[in-house]
Amino acid sequence: MKGILAAGLLVFGGAAQAATVDLTDGAFSAVSYETFVQGAIGPIVAFSETVDGVTFAFARTSGQFRRIGPWGDGNFDNPPFEMDFGGGGGSASGFSLVVSHDVTLNAFSGMAQQFNTGPVFDITGSGVSSLGNAFSVSGFLGSDVPGTDSFVGGALNLVAGESYQFTVTNAGVVTLGFLTAFDFTAAPVPLPPALAMLLPAVIGIAAKRRRS
Repeated sequence: MKGILAAGLLVFGGAAQAATVDLTDGAFSAVSYETFVQGAIGPIVAFSETVDGVTFAFARTSGQFRRIGPWGDGNFDNPPFEMDFGGGGGSASGFSLVVSHDVTLNAFSGMAQQFNTGPVFDITGSGVSSLGNAFSVSGFLGSDVPGTDSFVGGALNLVAGESYQFTVTNAGVVTLGFLTAFDFTAAPVPLPPALAMLLPAVIGIAAKRRRS
């Protein structure tokens, strides 16, 4: 009976646990590129990554969204890519993010390019308005270690299927930033009504067996 009770608690419990979307691990899917380039060497239009059953779909909305992949190779123009964004050439830059399940984004990791204008980005969408996010670390691609920062206003609760916009607000000629990860917590999967009704019975049976 202890085994049955334990199994039941596992089924009914399922506490949320923190995880990381690592934008440098190369575990991407559905990567698409600008149509005017030949092969996977040009600006990225969109890509997805799935972690702990949650799919994060990124899509460039403005400016250049060129590179994703292994951090620290020092390579700016050819694959494999890290993920960078900014206002190169004075253009604005931004991307959207859609998640397949409700999640809470707890923090972001990355760095601003050393000696360039530090990118500041806003995040807006359904129930979310986090303005003026900035990297606490500046450095060089391939030689420095990214830092981890909290979002302005606290953690972001993202709703499945909604589109959230990340927009660089001070896009100067040399604005450039590298995003390397998002720390997130997935919401617990809700129980089907039948299973929720069964849980008290399982606990009651276990308690009766202990008394007998």
